[in-house]
Amino acid sequence: MVASSSIRGTTDNGGHCGVQRADDNDAAPAGSPPPDLATPLLRVRPFRLLFITRVASTTATQMPTVIVGCQVYELTDSSLHLQ
Repeated sequence: MVASSSIRGTTDNGGHCGVQRADDNDAAPAGSPPPDLATPLLRVRPFRLLFITRVASTTATQMPTVIVGCQVYELTDSSLHLQ
């Protein structure tokens, strides 16, 4: 069986279906800086977009609860009606 060469550049199955283990290729190529493992997630654009949309969605979901509570309190002048 010939393994796909698109999986981390392997061309033989080597006993593990053409997928290299993480420790097979741990060394960085010569001359390249080591990867920055402490990169904050907000520097990653897809995560930043996900985070912003989740915050906006959660805020929009909670707004009606607060607004209805304020309106009930304004109409009844009683905090007991908020429950």
